[in-house]
Amino acid sequence: MGKTWRVAAAGLALALFAAGCSETEEKAEPQAGASVSPAGSVQPEGKGTAGGAGFKKFDPPVTFTQNKINTEGTVYQPGDSLENNGYTRWLQNDLGIIVKPKWITPNLETDVQKLNIGAASGGLPDVIGAEAPVLGNLAQQGVLTPLNDLIEKHGSPLLKHVIELAQKDAKGKLFSPFTIDGKIYAFPKMIDRMAYWSTNWIRKDLLEELGKPVPATLAEMEEVLAAYKGKYPNGTGMVLDKDMLGVDLLTQAFDAQPKKWRLDGDGKVIYGSIQPQMKEALVKLHDWYAKGYINREFIAKNNDNTISDLTSGNTLTWTNGQWWNVYFPFPDMWKNVPKANMAALPTLKGDNGKRSVIIDTVSNYGVAINKSYKQPEVIIALYNMQLDSLYRSNEVIRKELAGKYEFKYPVTALQTPLNPTEKNASLFKYSYGQPGWGWFNDFPDNDANAWGFQGRLGSEAVNRLERIAAALQKGSKDGLNASEVNDYDGLSAEPQRPNAFQSVLSTWLEREKGSYVSANVYPGVPTPAMTQKKAYLDKLEAETFARIIMGQEPAAAFDKFVDSWKKGGGDDITKEINAWYQANK
Repeated sequence: MGKTWRVAAAGLALALFAAGCSETEEKAEPQAGASVSPAGSVQPEGKGTAGGAGFKKFDPPVTFTQNKINTEGTVYQPGDSLENNGYTRWLQNDLGIIVKPKWITPNLETDVQKLNIGAASGGLPDVIGAEAPVLGNLAQQGVLTPLNDLIEKHGSPLLKHVIELAQKDAKGKLFSPFTIDGKIYAFPKMIDRMAYWSTNWIRKDLLEELGKPVPATLAEMEEVLAAYKGKYPNGTGMVLDKDMLGVDLLTQAFDAQPKKWRLDGDGKVIYGSIQPQMKEALVKLHDWYAKGYINREFIAKNNDNTISDLTSGNTLTWTNGQWWNVYFPFPDMWKNVPKANMAALPTLKGDNGKRSVIIDTVSNYGVAINKSYKQPEVIIALYNMQLDSLYRSNEVIRKELAGKYEFKYPVTALQTPLNPTEKNASLFKYSYGQPGWGWFNDFPDNDANAWGFQGRLGSEAVNRLERIAAALQKGSKDGLNASEVNDYDGLSAEPQRPNAFQSVLSTWLEREKGSYVSANVYPGVPTPAMTQKKAYLDKLEAETFARIIMGQEPAAAFDKFVDSWKKGGGDDITKEINAWYQANK
């Protein structure tokens, strides 16, 4: 198998262990599966049967420790806890795997502190969940187990197929945050494709009032902003905050990509914030600011402040939003302005008819295996079985793997209710086939606290939303499963919500087909120069851009910024990232 597959495979497996599931690029050849011998070691199984009927339980049971975060307000079924619930019981009863917390913390910050202490004292857990900077440091210290060969040897055909699908969803970048010198050191937490997209929203009711269509180009957006400012001089046309989130409404029309790493025409990795088109975009942002289209006090506003402006009905747009804005904060706006009709803006085209979007397709959080843990194949076995349970009722995947893989668990219909009460909890103890969030109905708080991988293939989430959208259009729940009916009811709870949801879904699907969309080339482990210089360079960038937008400095300040960025460590970072790219592309 090629290097690309091996790298992707390793990364995917981890992704699911931490949160839900992962993906890879090239198709893997059908391989021998894996079963667990009574001695507890993973042994080759017959061709195409890994995870199938021959997949045995670990006997005697095996144990690993893991760091866990248990946030305030987490809900469990009566009598259950983070350490003892439907998921952990399944691990022990069906797989012979016992998971023990090395420690339990209330938040990520405390967890990182304990990880740092554990690294210094040799007291790390067997399985380590953390963000890329922490895992990157551990990998460079030689503390973590590379996963490439481990997944290739012990991964089931199902696992490798899911890797392929996940890598496709992630535009080939699934494992980048945890790859060093071609070796994967963590399973990235999977994120749904719908979470890739930041969404710029606009008040369609105001557009109708102004006699304007939803703008598709930068020029049309300017016309709308001018018309809105003329009628509502105290309103905000384009929302920014002190972090300048939302500038992509304009920058994407200039092919300017602040804070993103991209390829130039020669195949070299370059930083978007220092390119000439970023200067052009800043000039236009200043022009809009001077004309009053952008909130004048943006430099002093955080996200909460801009939410207040939105909910009061005093804004035309809501920038850097997400699809779930239909649940928050739009309902608070609809209480004050019931007529507000929110529509997702398309990616605006510039004067040359072009546009560009660069997205982060993977999570910065992953799960790694401590090099001192002597049975790392246990983690892969867990993942094999977990995927078998998770995808057993997926007709598409079953068809794609026909003749190559035999599922251990039978196809089952989704059990209801989704959140069983105490009196029927035993009846719905296990619901392995549950679509959407989680594997078990006895996780009212979804699968966020499962000891294994969380999340699903991003394509599944999008397909699921498409089914719900189609049902909303028909006004009928027929054909939806219980989980989808639950979301259908939520989206129907307010009359303004279905249209906003349909609008944002249509925008995603249009982007999915767009050749103007690419993945951030380097969403990776912080390089040595990044560790030393990035905080300073980010501060320099934010302050310079804000001053240019507000007119406190001329556009020529951008050129000085580029020079300072390069000399202040940017050139060193760029050199390191290009070396990484050449080693891992």
